[in-house]
Amino acid sequence: MALQLAKYDIRVNCVVPNKIGSPVGKGEFNPDRNVLNLRKREGLPEDLAKAVLFLVSDDSDFIDGTFLMIDGGCSALMPGGDFASVL
Repeated sequence: MALQLAKYDIRVNCVVPNKIGSPVGKGEFNPDRNVLNLRKREGLPEDLAKAVLFLVSDDSDFIDGTFLMIDGGCSALMPGGDFASVL
């Protein structure tokens, strides 16, 4: 879409939320649930909203055709890696 709409000066980006809010099918987040990300906390709907507000603002004018991961750094953790010193 970014390629198709660029000629109209329309930017297209995507937010990719992960670990935001309560798990699917649950009404609320269990505070005892283990959270594995670099921020060491659960993601909040406000975290996603702030990212979207940034992308629609003039501050993101030079960002186009990208995926913005909203996951507290979860995607940076490689499966099988030793991240004990980070977490």
